[in-house]
Amino acid sequence: MHKRMIAVLLLLMIVTLCGCGSREKRDREKRYPNVSQEIRSAEEFRDGQNYAVALETYLQALEQNPSSVDALLGAAECQIHFGNYEVAAYDLDAAVLLDPGEPRIAALASMIPGYVIP
Repeated sequence: MHKRMIAVLLLLMIVTLCGCGSREKRDREKRYPNVSQEIRSAEEFRDGQNYAVALETYLQALEQNPSSVDALLGAAECQIHFGNYEVAAYDLDAAVLLDPGEPRIAALASMIPGYVIP
């Protein structure tokens, strides 16, 4: 639990520095055009049930833009598929900080035993 709290605080700092919201999201997409392509590629791998490559691709997108909600949620979905619920919870915590109203968060949260959205 202590590690999760530290991770959430670090992500909160990232959110504060990067900003959030729809206008900011568009601005980030313009600044990180490769992230959008990485996410599209990852979604194709995920849709083809190639979760290992999808996860790797989502993580590459996050290296370029750590505040990508789409990449965080995609990575969380892959981690859930592998049974890595604690890692998926970290990703969901970060997504909540970036975009608390994102409906996909609740759907993924329901797949993690005992997880409560912060």
